[in-house]
Amino acid sequence: MDRPGVADAVDDDRRPRGHTSGTDLQLRAYEDALEPKWLALLDGDHFDPCLKQLTVAVQAAGYWFYAYLKP
Repeated sequence: MDRPGVADAVDDDRRPRGHTSGTDLQLRAYEDALEPKWLALLDGDHFDPCLKQLTVAVQAAGYWFYAYLKP
C-alpha cells in the first residue's frame, strides 16, 4: 500500500489455502502506507471482515473517508 488509505486487518489470519495476506503481511503493508492512514484491527480470521465483522469494517472505512476525503 504505497498510497494513503484505510486497511482492515484481522488478528488471526492464518492464510487459508490460496491466500497470501496473513496478519503479519497486512501489518507490514500498513506500516509502509503513507499518511493519512487508518487501521482497523478486528477480532477473527481471514473472512471475518466480510462476514462477522462487516459492520465494524464498513464503519472504519467510512470514518476514514469522511475524515480525509470530505469536500
